[in-house]
Amino acid sequence: MGTYGPFPARTGQYYRDQVVMLQSEITPSDATAKRHPALNDAGEIGDDSPCVSCGYNLRGLRMEGLCPECGTPIRKSLPPDMLRYAPEKWLRLVQIGAVVLWGSQLMSIEDYVIGLFYIAEGIDRQATSVWEAAGLLGLHVLGCYLLTVREKHSFETTQARRYRWIARAGMTAFALNAIRVKLTGGWMQDAARPISLIVEAGMLIAVVAVFLYLRCLLRRIPRPRWTRSIMFVIVAHCVERIASLSIIVPYLAIKLGGDSEQNFTNVARPLFRAYEIADFIAEIAWIPFALVYVWILARFMFYIERILKDRKKEKTRASLAQS
Repeated sequence: MGTYGPFPARTGQYYRDQVVMLQSEITPSDATAKRHPALNDAGEIGDDSPCVSCGYNLRGLRMEGLCPECGTPIRKSLPPDMLRYAPEKWLRLVQIGAVVLWGSQLMSIEDYVIGLFYIAEGIDRQATSVWEAAGLLGLHVLGCYLLTVREKHSFETTQARRYRWIARAGMTAFALNAIRVKLTGGWMQDAARPISLIVEAGMLIAVVAVFLYLRCLLRRIPRPRWTRSIMFVIVAHCVERIASLSIIVPYLAIKLGGDSEQNFTNVARPLFRAYEIADFIAEIAWIPFALVYVWILARFMFYIERILKDRKKEKTRASLAQS
């Protein structure tokens, strides 16, 4: 096949984005010189490529055919935007971002488990140190920026581009607010103030945007199971963060009802108790989904490492063949 050809049917917006990008990158003079990156000089699939439906090895077949095992169109298994064809430098940066997010998520899970242990034992836990909180936040922001680095001359869709900008803007706003809190004399001690609640809500949107951007990358592998799993992680994270943000309810009760002892005893205290229970249950429920997220990140970064190793082997074989 001499060109990229039709794209797999995903969404109408995806199709339009891909067509516009190809029209801007491929001119009539060089259209015949461009071909699907999986094809060799003979017009056949030149490397091991499993069928997206049954896993049959499509090597040696032509792009316009069907899978001999299940009849699935071969083109559906080899979209041209797959990560295995992406630039090596960009893949390495994305891999480092996944590693950093993986490490920060592991530390967050450890913090969750220790905090739940202290709560269950009725022990007052020492407040998180400034350096510990700053380090964890810095790792998360760094991982987000590396994971969402822009791929030049890519098949990035409009949707993925929006997720990237939302994630970066939200993470930046959260980091700036953390610095503001530190400079004004406290660290996470004004969690119920309006500006912090607004930034926390923005942080929720930013983290969800990171998850959705990662989902866009997972669709370029493709691994349907990983893509479905990340959606469960998104829902669980939203539930956990909303439960944490519900602390605004008892504070509003005090604000609206006054600081009288009757209002505090009959309204605010039960709401505080309900918030503590809801937050505790949400944190317990979040741990298994956080482990799923860690598993996805680990599989993702090892998948990229396998791509890079295969490319290195190909270069070595090519150099040996030439010599």
